[in-house]
Amino acid sequence: MLASLTSGNHAAVLGRAGFAAAHNATPFPQIASHVLRVARDTELYAEGSPSHHVYQVLSGAVRTCKLLGDGRRQIGFFALPGDWIGLDAATRHLYAAEAVKTTVLLCFSRRELDALARTEPTAAQLVQNVLREGLAAAERRILMFGRKTAMERMASFLADMDARLADGRGCFTLPMARGDIADYLGLTTETVSRMLSELRRRRAIALEGTQSVRILDRAWLEGLSGEETPRYSA
Repeated sequence: MLASLTSGNHAAVLGRAGFAAAHNATPFPQIASHVLRVARDTELYAEGSPSHHVYQVLSGAVRTCKLLGDGRRQIGFFALPGDWIGLDAATRHLYAAEAVKTTVLLCFSRRELDALARTEPTAAQLVQNVLREGLAAAERRILMFGRKTAMERMASFLADMDARLADGRGCFTLPMARGDIADYLGLTTETVSRMLSELRRRRAIALEGTQSVRILDRAWLEGLSGEETPRYSA
């Protein structure tokens, strides 16, 4: 049975069955507090809110984002299944976090995870790895915004999604809309659509609808991105 966390029923705590199943997906079931199901476009936590919890994505996707004073939006990161979010915050979240689609997450107390990391090497290593990967991602984004063309940004994004989502045959379904991709890459939605069409014309990718992508020439795509793409592990 679902228990509502908000008046609009956009987020809910899963019952015992969902919680038990989630235990098989986390290395730290002893400190997991509850499982959340968050509806599409629902806020998980607000920008500037206290960072009392951290989350592991079990299914779906989450975007971290920040609104500028004039209404423009910058997306900082897309958290996909297996990813952790909230560990990079000090005492308050710099970015808000929102569900890209219906998303299920395992919630942990930040205080309990920090305490576990002081005594359990596995937990300490996980926290270190998440923070290290976050720093590396930030450095790659500095390069992207500072030097890369629109086409190179798109190539970097697709190479990253291929590494994180592909089924082993170079096929994956993007969970986010093109507007989200645009706000992540610092482009317009029209430019994103144009770059995807150009990559398809060059037979670097194949598109099925607006979300499904198949990589046809990975070496060329990664060469265009101008960097070696790390391979993510859950």
